[in-house]
Amino acid sequence: KLTVFFSISVAIPVLTAFFFFNDALITVSNNYSIYLERVFGTPDMTKNIILLIVLLMSAIGGLAFGKIADKIGTLKALKYILISWIILLPILGLIKSLVPLIICSALLGFFMGGIWTVTRAYLSQTLKKEELGYGFSFYTIFERFATFVGPLTWGGIIAIWGTSQQSYRVAMVSMTVYIVLGLLVISF
Repeated sequence: KLTVFFSISVAIPVLTAFFFFNDALITVSNNYSIYLERVFGTPDMTKNIILLIVLLMSAIGGLAFGKIADKIGTLKALKYILISWIILLPILGLIKSLVPLIICSALLGFFMGGIWTVTRAYLSQTLKKEELGYGFSFYTIFERFATFVGPLTWGGIIAIWGTSQQSYRVAMVSMTVYIVLGLLVISF
């Protein structure tokens, strides 16, 4: 059953794309508070407020993109979200002051909520009814293993270039590569 699923299921590109972009997004979210501290010297209270904004916007993004996906289709919504991430991560790596950081963080949360909502919806539409349980078990496995390439890349950049602000900025922007890979896989 495993061989058949991986050789003929139309869900394989979705799962592969999910592996790449989820790896990048989990890496960003796991390192975000460190990024705020190392790059911006953000005090703990400010970090907490920014992270709260990210969480609130994530909830709003999940709801908003659920409605958007219902109107324009899940694949199109997923592509828009990935393109937004491709734009957002380099901007986040380039900004220098607190106000743009807060705005960018709010957008980060908004699109974070949207990506997981729409990905699950798209996968459920892509899978055949009899594949739903089996397909979502692989979704869970891919979700768990999607903390491999991104952390290695991020950690490798910091290990090689040191813990300077520039190293963290490069690490943040480098996650865009995995988002692009995910977009390419889901587009073809």
